[in-house]
Amino acid sequence: MNQGLQIAISNRLKISSPSSKVYITIQYLNEGKEVEFIDSYSPVVCCNRDDVLMTRTGNTGIVITDVEGVFHNNFFKINYNKKLITKEHLVNFLRLEQTQRQILIKAGTSTIPDLNHNDFYSIYVVIPSIAEQEAIATALSDTDVLIESLEQLIAKKRQIKQGAMQELLTGKRRLPGFEIKRGYKHTEVGLIPEDWNIVTIAEVADKITVGFVGSMAHLFTNQGIPLLRGQNVLENKLDLSETKFISDNTHKMWKKSALQLGDVVMVRVGYPGTACVIPYELGEANAASLVVVRPSPKNVDSKFLSMVINSKFGKRQIDSYLVGGAQQVLNTTTAAIFKLPLPNKAEQTAIATILSDMDAEITTLEEKLVKTRQIKQGMMQELLTGRIRLV
Repeated sequence: MNQGLQIAISNRLKISSPSSKVYITIQYLNEGKEVEFIDSYSPVVCCNRDDVLMTRTGNTGIVITDVEGVFHNNFFKINYNKKLITKEHLVNFLRLEQTQRQILIKAGTSTIPDLNHNDFYSIYVVIPSIAEQEAIATALSDTDVLIESLEQLIAKKRQIKQGAMQELLTGKRRLPGFEIKRGYKHTEVGLIPEDWNIVTIAEVADKITVGFVGSMAHLFTNQGIPLLRGQNVLENKLDLSETKFISDNTHKMWKKSALQLGDVVMVRVGYPGTACVIPYELGEANAASLVVVRPSPKNVDSKFLSMVINSKFGKRQIDSYLVGGAQQVLNTTTAAIFKLPLPNKAEQTAIATILSDMDAEITTLEEKLVKTRQIKQGMMQELLTGRIRLV
């Protein structure tokens, strides 16, 4: 096992040369950072695609393979006996949840965990025959192929949905029964059909208010009325995995922030402007530090409004309205002047239905992806510990 090379930023090259190699850092691998090159190195700090690297400090235990270049000092290269263990088996075993727990324990609990060589080599590895290692790797690889195909399909569906949003929410594409009648006109939000209007949220809302702002931890209860906060609001859907609750009495006192079916809630800080609709199944709830818009049901489909706010052109508009310094905030005044292209109510509902169906399809695929990843984790646990044998 040997550590990598620490190179000052000033000594890293932006352009490769005949003798240079890619400088491998965790930022480059995880964040797609601009490629940097090193032209002065020794063979011991170089790796090829057959090598296995692991981070030793900070985010200790990240396992990397199939890369080639000069690796950073935060990595060490694991020297292993290829006659006893395959690269795939070693990588899978190191990524196993129980192995990762051992690594973190041995790295220590200081502010910056650091795994030394002796502690790493004290970890026991379950090594079946090479034939069984290869069979295990094949089984896990087949699952990886399914996971990758699901990830690619989800990415494709998201792109299709983004394109559909851009066209449908601006009237560039009309659904059957709502064909163009008179052509298009130029407006402050772009080109829209002549039979559409540009309105502000204030013009089509029965109510615009802000949920309770301030310290509220002392009001939380184990059960009762849901209290929605910014972290519960995703684009066009609620995440109730971290829901807080308040008592019925507190709910009654907060009449201003009480929510109803069809209300559109918008995040104030963090990811300001992110919006979703309050669904029927939520029942009564309150809003905390959210802008609450109650659209006029005669004029606006709530889902349509939420989708316009979350669209690319909607986000650009929201960003231009935000106030504050380092932490920008959305308030009721800026939400009220938000401009949206508005067809008649029937076309709004038709557009919202099409886009909601796309969202539902993506959600189903995402749930399948989560389950497939869980299945793989279960397979790894059983196969890599010998509880299930393939040979």
